[in-house]
Amino acid sequence: MKKIYQHHLRTPLRMIAYTMLMFTFFRGVFLLETLFIHPEQSFKGWALSFFYGLRLDLSATSYLVALPFLIWLLNGFLYRSYLNRIFHYLFYACTTIAVLTVFINLIVYHVWGSLFNARALAFATQPKEMLASLTSIQLLMAPIIILTLIIANYKLCRAYCFPENYEHHPKHSILRLLIIASIPIGLRGGVQQIPINESTSFYSEMAHLNLVATNPFWYLLNSVYKSGDIKRNEYQFRDNSIAKKICKELKSTGIDSVTLFKSTRPNIVMIVLESWTADIIEPLGGDKNITPYFTSLCNKGILFKNIYASGRRTDQMFPSILSGFPAQPNHSVIRYSDKTAKLPFLSKDLIKIGYEMAFLYGGEIEFANMKSYLLEGGFKTIIGKESFAFGDMNSKWGAHDGVVLKKEIEVIKNLKAPFFSMVLTLSTHEPFEVPTKSKITGNAESDKFRNAAAYTDESLKFFFKIAAKQPWYSNTVFILVADHGHLLPRNHEYADPACYRIPLLITGPGLKDEFSRKTFDAIGSQSDIPATLLKQLGLSDSAYLYSNNLLSKNRSNQAYLNYDDGFGFIDKNGQWMYNFINKKFIPAFSKKGINTTDSSFIKGSSYLQSLHGKFIDL
Repeated sequence: MKKIYQHHLRTPLRMIAYTMLMFTFFRGVFLLETLFIHPEQSFKGWALSFFYGLRLDLSATSYLVALPFLIWLLNGFLYRSYLNRIFHYLFYACTTIAVLTVFINLIVYHVWGSLFNARALAFATQPKEMLASLTSIQLLMAPIIILTLIIANYKLCRAYCFPENYEHHPKHSILRLLIIASIPIGLRGGVQQIPINESTSFYSEMAHLNLVATNPFWYLLNSVYKSGDIKRNEYQFRDNSIAKKICKELKSTGIDSVTLFKSTRPNIVMIVLESWTADIIEPLGGDKNITPYFTSLCNKGILFKNIYASGRRTDQMFPSILSGFPAQPNHSVIRYSDKTAKLPFLSKDLIKIGYEMAFLYGGEIEFANMKSYLLEGGFKTIIGKESFAFGDMNSKWGAHDGVVLKKEIEVIKNLKAPFFSMVLTLSTHEPFEVPTKSKITGNAESDKFRNAAAYTDESLKFFFKIAAKQPWYSNTVFILVADHGHLLPRNHEYADPACYRIPLLITGPGLKDEFSRKTFDAIGSQSDIPATLLKQLGLSDSAYLYSNNLLSKNRSNQAYLNYDDGFGFIDKNGQWMYNFINKKFIPAFSKKGINTTDSSFIKGSSYLQSLHGKFIDL
């Protein structure tokens, strides 16, 4: 009896130890992944990630064992064989969820450079599009790895955590109560007054090591919890009236310094380039000979040299470019149809003055609530993958850019001038597979990204060659802008402002000749596009509170940057990135001497506070 009794009491401790060891194992795998992504890094600080990750690991473990332990407690009073089976299988299920979470976290970090969070989880409702980001080999290996992990977890739990059948002993119940009573302490991460948070794991100036030390299961739970709170402004730095006043002062007023267009009502074709970072644009200091045709277009138009995307995903681009509403941490306003209905729309303002609207994308038009947003914006023609022939669906995401841009010519033929036609490319999305012979050789992801960009560049060349022969061409301006930047091809850190820097080019025969080969150095955002265009067309931009005319004489030059765990700001005095978790600036990407009393931080934090408050109030 004594041996069986003691053996049984080891069960909860073994369950806790097993879960902690599982998190430790995957942390080691995560470290190896970061070494693969950032081969230039040293091993300095690696071991500390295991130490600093312990408390969040213990908290995550407490969440995983809490429900099984309650069944275990109940069984101490009622001892029933079926309760014992529920106890076992419930723990299998909980640990399986945890194992899959940490595995998916490895994939998300590889693709996005961030931890698996609520934003990534939201895309799980459209698994086909999520799987499209994987290569053929990854698609083949992923289910094999997942099945292996599930089976391995089951066998390890059975072999290590659970004893053979045992006899019930009255003393079990008291000890069970004591063990259960310790679970709330584990959930809170200790007996301190404030519950544990992610800052516990932050110890390094290297951002990726802090992410490695952060338990991915705990982080996902916390991210989901925070994303559900859309009634409280958690970015409250000062009184709302002060924040709004400061934010209002950042918006330019007055008369434009220049008038760009030959006509008061030119046709407008906006080409939104998937993941086109400044790092592949030679005139922006990017790699040479990757996008030579785009470079040639720069010699025929206006290139804005210091433009940044406010967010990191395509769903954040739409409100930014069309509504002048930048990205917000942990939320994407496009997913809230009731809120988007209250946003201003560039498209609606253009419709009022006679423009016809069209949108074209070679993929799933309902992805990330795009269709609902575009319909709300008054787009008459909305074309997605269903309008392409089966043979043209030559990408995992849909139709490649050569096919899509050819289709754009057909779409425009059916539009009445003046028109605004917007097309979104997709070939430079993961997995960077293109239908033509590789121009850039190499098997590294950075090489594949460059090659995909080179393919899109060739597709643009074909598009403009055909467009130049069309009757509508002579009165048309083309706006080429990226939806967001990318970590590749230079393997930037996730919070590096360089990941946000994107091209913005205005070109075409509708542009006045004197603006050929012109550049503007103003620091700005893609969310400044609506105000800039409206002013050029003689329309008011007063409804676009966060859109700032790029060509205004008295413009306040700045760019706000957002990621789920922080935000940043760039102005004439420099740049900084701030992390919400440890409430500190990221030294590698922040100007020296920056602190929370700095005028640029006051501006940037007021901007975020006002923006998120507006999001809540919509």
